[in-house]
Amino acid sequence: MQKKLWLMIEILLGIALLVLLIWFGIRKIEDYRYIKAQNEFKNSMSIVELDSDLDEENIIPIEEVEENKELEEKLQEAAKAKVEELKAEYPSIVGIIEIPKTEILYPIVQGNDNQFYLDHDKEGNYHAFGEVFLDSRNTSSFTDKNSVVYGHNVRSAKTIFNELLQYENEDFFNNHKEIRIYTQEGLKTYEVISVFKAKPEEPYRE
Repeated sequence: MQKKLWLMIEILLGIALLVLLIWFGIRKIEDYRYIKAQNEFKNSMSIVELDSDLDEENIIPIEEVEENKELEEKLQEAAKAKVEELKAEYPSIVGIIEIPKTEILYPIVQGNDNQFYLDHDKEGNYHAFGEVFLDSRNTSSFTDKNSVVYGHNVRSAKTIFNELLQYENEDFFNNHKEIRIYTQEGLKTYEVISVFKAKPEEPYRE
C-alpha cells in the first residue's frame, strides 16, 4: 500500500514538473515573440528622421509665429516634403505625430476602418503593436473639428502612446504642452489645454 502511495506521488510530481516545463517553454516563446515584435516596431519607426529644418530648435513657438513668417513658410514646406517622401514609399501614411522632449515621434497611417491597424503595420503585415493611425472617419488633412489618433499603450515596453499617461503628472503636463502634426498640407501645432481619460464607448469624437 505504501509503495503504491509513493508511486502515485511520484507520478503526480512528474506530471506537475511536465506541466511546469511546458508552461515555462510557452512563456519563453511568448517572450521571444514579444521582443521580436518590439525590435521590429522600433526598426519600423526609424523611418521618421526629421530633417534639420524640422529640428526642435528650429520650430517656432506658437506665440512667435506671426513674427517669423518667412521661417514658418520654410518649415511648412519642409513638413510637406517629409510626409510626401514617406507617403511615396508607404501610401497609407498621412502624417507624422511628434511631442517634443518625449519618445513620441511616429508616422500616422489611415485605413478604411479602425480595426486593421490595431494589429497590422504600414506595409499590411501582421504586427502585435499595430500602428499609430488616424480615425477612418477623419479627413487626412487634419482639418476636422476633432481628429482622433489611435495608438496602443504598450506598458511593458513603455512605447507608442504609453508616455501619454504621464500627462497625469502636473510637471509633465506643464512641460509638454505642444503636439506637432506633420501633414501633406504642412505643419500643424497644437497646444495641450486639457487631458482626460475616455472609454471606447464614450462620445469623445464630439
